Amino acid sequence: MKKHKYLITFLFIFIIPILVYASCTDEEIQYFEIIKDNYKIEYTLDKTNGMYYLTLHNPDPQNYTYTIQGIDNYSLCKINKDSNTICEKVLPGGYRINVVGNTENCTDILKRTFLSLKPYNKYSEDPLCSDIKEFSLCQETYDKEIDYETFVLRVQAYKENKNKGKETNQNKENETSKIKNYIENNLFQIIVIAVFVILVIVTVTVTIITAKKSRRLE
Repeated sequence: MKKHKYLITFLFIFIIPILVYASCTDEEIQYFEIIKDNYKIEYTLDKTNGMYYLTLHNPDPQNYTYTIQGIDNYSLCKINKDSNTICEKVLPGGYRINVVGNTENCTDILKRTFLSLKPYNKYSEDPLCSDIKEFSLCQETYDKEIDYETFVLRVQAYKENKNKGKETNQNKENETSKIKNYIENNLFQIIVIAVFVILVIVTVTVTIITAKKSRRLE
């Protein structure tokens, strides 16, 4: 029984305080809501080594700061409580970045961001990509590993489909242009024919109505 008492006492003394965080006041939370959009993350890709350079903007370092989860070598990030946080040579991957309170009375997580940094795509500068930069395999980053042969085959297939789409659109445009030109070149004849058809319809309609009235009178 005594062992159980000692265990419970140990939990209250050492474990429970670790799980307790100081809550931010309503005023601190409301103020953060005003400036939270300024807590933004910018990153650039270094193509020479495939790593990223991060800048975590901190407009109010006295009251709020960043915590980062997922970066293996934490020394790459200079968690600066006086200004922006800088991370150098960050490998591609997923990172959870939080903004937390930085005062004695405020240590809550106030903003959560999941940052996904895709690997550099070495094929993006291949000559085959010169005219199809919009294609996923030709963009600066790509999150899957493929061999060069597969890359070439998929690029060729994409270009063929793109050319087919262009030909289809060109054919539609040509047909539309032909119809438009025909109407413009034969506008007078078309109007005459249209008027003639309308007159015929009106004449036939009047004749039918007149014939019906004559039958009723008989």
